[in-house]
Formats: sequence, structure tokens, C-alpha cells
Amino acid sequence: MTRVVNESSYPTKTVERIVLAQARDLGVEKTHVTVLVRDAKLNRWSTKQYASGYWQYLGGAWARSEIVIRLPKRGHPIGDYHPYERKREQGKSFPLADWKEALVAVAAHELEHHRQRVVLGEVAGTRARRGRPGSGHRRVDVELRCDLAAYRAWKRYRQARKLPTDSPLTDPASVLD
Repeated sequence: MTRVVNESSYPTKTVERIVLAQARDLGVEKTHVTVLVRDAKLNRWSTKQYASGYWQYLGGAWARSEIVIRLPKRGHPIGDYHPYERKREQGKSFPLADWKEALVAVAAHELEHHRQRVVLGEVAGTRARRGRPGSGHRRVDVELRCDLAAYRAWKRYRQARKLPTDSPLTDPASVLD
């Protein structure tokens, strides 16, 4: 089962609702994953804080996945969604209006990693992770799919709140077409 642990300054019920909705949309709500939501550490070189996250597989007798999401602290401006910079095929950026949209996007991105690894088995092992010949998947495709999952979740969330989804930034919907 998907477990949400909120260690951030945001309301626990709202955090749980958003994360569990993303898990349900991606079909991973019944898998063993823990999502930890924490406040980001202040970056002294920047006035904005960015939402971030990472996914890790914890093996052993009690194998499970863990996702850690860091959100900007209350009262700090939130940066736009920016995927990792890559040499080839780049995911697109889009604006985040508040911490909820940041949580939606980062949770969808990281839960897509979990779906690929645990549910689909696509990126199992180091060979596929490194994108070596014969692995079946290039690492850039894995990240692009996660960026696309983040964009689609953000768009659904905005449509449900009746907010505009036409971004002043480039529309990433066509990235994997």
C-alpha cells in the first residue's frame, strides 16, 4: 500500500490527498511505497526554492520503495517545474502556481519512476538504468516519461481547479509523440 508521511509544514490531510490521488492515477496505490514529504532546505544562493524529489529502492528482506519529496517552506516563492537538463530530448518546463501544484508534479514524476521500476519492471537493474545497448530502454526515455507524467498530472489538477493550462512556457505534451 502507498504510505504518505508528512514531515513538512503543510497540512497533512491535503498532502496525503494529493499524493494518494497521483498514486491512484498512475495505478500504483496498491504497491509498497513510502512517500516522505519534507520542507526544502533554504538555498543561500537563490531567492526561490524548488520542489524536488528522488526515488530509491530499498532491497533486503523487507524490499520496498521510498520517495522523498522536498517542498519550499511556507512563505517562500515556488519555482517553475524544470526537468533535468539533458544533451538530447529535453522535457519541457511549466509554471507552478503554489505548493500544491509543486507537490502534484513532483509526486507524479517520482511515482512514475516507481511504476516503471516496480510495476512494469522496465528499468530493473543497472544495465537498463545506464541505457546500454540491448537494455531495451534509454535512460533519457525513462526521465522523459516521468516529466510527461508530471505535466499530465499538473494539467489535470489545474483543469479540476478550473485554472488555465495554457502555459507561457513550451507545451511538453508532444515530447514523446
